[in-house]
Amino acid sequence: MNATQIAETKAALQEAFRTQWYKHNCVGTLAGATGFGKTKPAIDEMMKQWRMYKADLIKESEGWIFMFPLRAPSIFLAVPTEKLRDEGWPDEVRFWYGDEGMEMWDTCVEAQCYISLHKIRNKHFSLVIMDEIHNITILSNLFFKQNTYTAVMGLTATVPDAKRDPDKHLIIQSIAPVVFVYTLDQGVEDGTVADFRINVVYATLDAVTRNITAGTKAKPFLTTEKGQYEYLSTKIDKMFVQQGQLKQSIQQPFADPSLSKDLDKLETRIQFDLLARTRFIYNLPSKTRLAARMMKQLVPNKRTIIFCLSIAQSKILCGDEVYNSKENTDSKFEKFKAGEGQFLGVVNAANRLLFA
Repeated sequence: MNATQIAETKAALQEAFRTQWYKHNCVGTLAGATGFGKTKPAIDEMMKQWRMYKADLIKESEGWIFMFPLRAPSIFLAVPTEKLRDEGWPDEVRFWYGDEGMEMWDTCVEAQCYISLHKIRNKHFSLVIMDEIHNITILSNLFFKQNTYTAVMGLTATVPDAKRDPDKHLIIQSIAPVVFVYTLDQGVEDGTVADFRINVVYATLDAVTRNITAGTKAKPFLTTEKGQYEYLSTKIDKMFVQQGQLKQSIQQPFADPSLSKDLDKLETRIQFDLLARTRFIYNLPSKTRLAARMMKQLVPNKRTIIFCLSIAQSKILCGDEVYNSKENTDSKFEKFKAGEGQFLGVVNAANRLLFA
């Protein structure tokens, strides 16, 4: 299957999801393999609402009278990370719809991370998009109790299992049940997702080098990767114990109503600390050193793309052979596609070109 056929197949599948979503009254989740292009149908739906609004504005200017005042669509987007909120989604909208898309984005879209959803109250949205909906928690689900909405579209590549993660499974079932599934195996078979092999490389946290800043701003000190990980994990484990105790207390007869607020605050702290530990793991110095050693062991005649967490990391690993959205590096990507060079370090810029 050539590139044009792949693009056409993806477009047909994306439209099939939206058709199924419409059949379910515009409430449902797309469970699609990574690389399938899950954001595209969501962006298409954003633009459909925007263009309908703009068409109505033209009609109004021509003398049409509407029963209610015209208002721009109110679209809410939930994402797991600030990077997706501030760069990933806006870049994707710009890629597909250019200036028109950015006008829609700036006018209509409110984007927030899951960790902040419970703070949003007393609003109405014409469309709620839950990117990576498997990140939803009991706390962030308060968003749906505190606000009103017309349509909900969930996106995920990993649907929570009913047995292993019953809380998330039930939440998704209640707000946006899965209405369309496109598996990784189907993607590989259709050619929309490149065939692959996963090699898991286990690494040990550095327990010797004190290169991690810990403590407080007033009293900082250096510790090891292992020491910081154990500290963060112990802190989280203690909060989970407290969470269980609070849940039991709330279920008792004549429980103090203030316990619910205490539980909300504790669950917020847990989410922040889990995110802090994840970020810590992502940015371990030893991971960059391990990646550098692995690159030396790769077979010389295999050309390889190295996905990095930051531009700084990509330059440590690949020197000048890097491609990113912040610098004028398009020529590097074109040269690599043309068959030149063994390694190309990329951050986010190549994701869309490689997988859109």
